[in-house]
Amino acid sequence: MFILSRFPHTLAGLAIGLMLPTGSALATDMLSPQQISEQLVGKTLVGRNHLSENKPSWPIVLQFKPDGTMALDVRTNKEIWTDTGRWHLSDTGYCVTWAKYKSGQEQCNTVQRQGDTYRTYRTIHADGSPSMELRVQ
Repeated sequence: MFILSRFPHTLAGLAIGLMLPTGSALATDMLSPQQISEQLVGKTLVGRNHLSENKPSWPIVLQFKPDGTMALDVRTNKEIWTDTGRWHLSDTGYCVTWAKYKSGQEQCNTVQRQGDTYRTYRTIHADGSPSMELRVQ
């Protein structure tokens, strides 16, 4: 199942999300695990990945499902790449183990909320580098 095909307005929403300003002009808050649960679980998030890596940044759709599973669709210029995994809240954010990505190794992230009117979320790797920029669809 491709999440992108189920949500036809995803790319339009992504385009709006990518046009949002970033940087110090916006309010930035680190989300607690409780806030992650309240604001992101059960939602469809759209955005882009590979923010700090020397790779192309692709449109993505991500879902934190209430049952502890996670779904990811990445639209490259050639295909839609999908993965599923298991996630859980940690002391500072959340951790996920994907079936394919990172060869099934758990990775933990924190989440920053940026902006008050148009909220975007940025996931941060354990080493402090940004991972994904997302917004609730």
